[in-house]
Order: sequence, then C-alpha cells, then structure tokens
Amino acid sequence: MHVNREGTFFVTAISLFEKFCYTFEVTPEEKKLLERVAVLSEENNQILRGIRRSNRWGTAIKIFYWVVILAISFGTYIYIQPYVQGVFNAYKNVSGKVEKVSTVGDQISSVENFFKSFSN
Repeated sequence: MHVNREGTFFVTAISLFEKFCYTFEVTPEEKKLLERVAVLSEENNQILRGIRRSNRWGTAIKIFYWVVILAISFGTYIYIQPYVQGVFNAYKNVSGKVEKVSTVGDQISSVENFFKSFSN
C-alpha cells in the first residue's frame, strides 16, 4: 500500500502482484504459461520495434525523395530559365516586327489612297 498526495491509501498493481505471488504458490502449469507469455511478449516487442524502425526509415526516405524532387525542379528552372527568357525575348521581337509590318501596310494603303485622290 502507498499513500497518495491527499494522504489516503491506495493499492498499486505491483503491490497486488507481490501479495499474490507471496500468498499463492504457482503451479508448474501456470509457471509454464507465464514463461510462454513472457516469450511471446518479447517477440511481440521485437516485432513492434521493427515496425517502428521501418516507419522511421520510410518517413526519412519520403522526405529525402521530395527534397531531391524539389532540388531537381529548382535546378532545372535555374538552368533552363535563361533559354526560356531568350525565347520570350525573341517572340517579343518578332511580334514587334510583325506589328511594324502591319503599320507599314497601313501606311502603304494610305499612300495608295493619297495617289488615288490625285488621279480623280
């Protein structure tokens, strides 16, 4: 028996186990069963530790995988970005020249109309 903070007595599982073991004798069958339970609990504990270890490794590998994916993506962007920028600049130049050609076409038609006004 132990005393808690309020000063009352309470019985712990350990004290019950101690009283049970000292009060009653364990038969050979019970002893064999307890040993079997102890072996099974050890095996279970080893299996659970293995599962936990596998989960930790799996999480670490997933984090590493995504870090590699993001690093490759960022590196690819940095490497290809000047080429993409060059393509965009070339497109802007071509579209500007096409616009100049269309304005030249408008100017030619206005010059044509100018000459037609003299011929009438």
